[in-house]
Amino acid sequence: MKAATVTKEELPTRKPSVIDRANFLEAEHEAAVWRATLDPGAPYEDALNSSFWAPVARLMHLHDEIKLRNSEGTLFAWLLVTSCDPSRGFVEVIELLKKDLSPSDAEPYSFNDMIGRWEGPVTRWVVRRQPDNVVIGRGIPNRTELIRRMHTDFTQHVIA
Repeated sequence: MKAATVTKEELPTRKPSVIDRANFLEAEHEAAVWRATLDPGAPYEDALNSSFWAPVARLMHLHDEIKLRNSEGTLFAWLLVTSCDPSRGFVEVIELLKKDLSPSDAEPYSFNDMIGRWEGPVTRWVVRRQPDNVVIGRGIPNRTELIRRMHTDFTQHVIA
């Protein structure tokens, strides 16, 4: 018995479907993209709680997007509204993307009653005197420069 062979020309062809024009809209006419900033010290996980969005629920709709960041500028998340009831102040979101934007060398550095730490892309590295927490330097571009300045420029600010 001989096996049957089928050539490409003999296969049934299916014409690919095409999108209906009514289903193809500019995004700004279909869903909003919001930008939100967490309050200083607020944990990111709060933004995943449906009650977090209650004060702005009346503004949101299903499939709106939220670009969320923390006040320090070290976190970025992209959220999607999956359920929304403005009358109850209820907005449910899912996380599409979450990125840590901290520099890889963001460990605080202590020296001689001073502490230097990363405080975000605007303020950058900041040196505070301990124990009174007074800022003695800010805007330092990198950890190497922070350490150098703590060992030279800021030593006169230490409380004896």
